Amino acid sequence: MASGAGSRQYVVFRMDRLLYALASNQVSEVTQAVAIRPLPKAGDMVEGIFNYRGQLVPLLDIRRRFRLGQSALHPSQHFIIAALSDRRVAIRVDGIERLAEIPEADIEDARQAVPDAEYLAGVAKLRDGLILIHDLSTFLSAGEADDLDEKLVAAEAAPDLAP
Repeated sequence: MASGAGSRQYVVFRMDRLLYALASNQVSEVTQAVAIRPLPKAGDMVEGIFNYRGQLVPLLDIRRRFRLGQSALHPSQHFIIAALSDRRVAIRVDGIERLAEIPEADIEDARQAVPDAEYLAGVAKLRDGLILIHDLSTFLSAGEADDLDEKLVAAEAAPDLAP
């Protein structure tokens, strides 16, 4: 699906009964959820790590960031593999809804629509409801990102965690 003038493509996903989206150019793949391992001493925003094609990938806890109820990892869920700065990360979602082309005219500035919207890039108002567009670049603070990098280097050196 090619993007038309004044629109962008988004991967729309569900968590609980809410719809969220990531810009499709941030997403490299969607895969079925797999077992994860804890990442020792990682921050609260990291659920754990898993081996993705020979690379340890952190699974970020987007539920915690959006103050949603926690849920146990389930095989019916999906991981969205995405680019965050110079690292590959994953987020766990309940389901993938669709790839959607959303006109920019249908997207409202998140700060006007949702108080405390620091993790949102916008809110798409569509016929079938609202879609909260996540800004993945704001997910981790600089300190959290540096801490995650340290923990990943240590995990890759650990014989029981190395890919």
